[in-house]
Amino acid sequence: MYKKSLCVVILAAGNSSRFGANKLLYSINNIPMYQYTLNLIKKLNPKQTILVTKYPEITKKIDPNIIVVPNYDTHLGQSHSMQLAIKASQQLSSADNTNDNNIDGYLFIVCDQPFLTFASLNKLYQTWQKKDNICALSYKGKRGNPVIFAQKYVPELLAIHGDKGGRIVIQKHLDELTLTEVNSAKELVDIDTLSILNELQD
Repeated sequence: MYKKSLCVVILAAGNSSRFGANKLLYSINNIPMYQYTLNLIKKLNPKQTILVTKYPEITKKIDPNIIVVPNYDTHLGQSHSMQLAIKASQQLSSADNTNDNNIDGYLFIVCDQPFLTFASLNKLYQTWQKKDNICALSYKGKRGNPVIFAQKYVPELLAIHGDKGGRIVIQKHLDELTLTEVNSAKELVDIDTLSILNELQD
């Protein structure tokens, strides 16, 4: 069976305005929040890993195999980060004359879900291997992040604007969306405030 090639896009350019500080650098059990995501992706071992960020505190500590794409125009929304990453991935693929770097899909993951488990992430990846659509994690049927988009949705992803990310594309193709359930609701919670983190740790 053909094993599809995945590009993981780590979205880490947000402003953390509700947290009061850069939440991605906030330590949970002595580990910066962003590192939880990097650890998961390393275990997944995708074809490409692209990190979109504006924080040198993050880029100076990451694995050298991760491609860093700077984004200082965060006012343009999450869509801009996604598009920067896709274009960087396309450049990598076009520069590879062997075609070994062709990408079949893009997984977009945020860095403020420190309770997401590798078991759930891997289940999402394995589900997508059998599909050619959009695959997302969910809890009791409610969709969350991360999300994988098959290559065929790239033109639409490159056409979106603002902070809605890929939600517009998902809404347009709900009949092509496959949900994969996680075991715990807190796996999909974005840590937007310190109080949310404290509640989940209690």
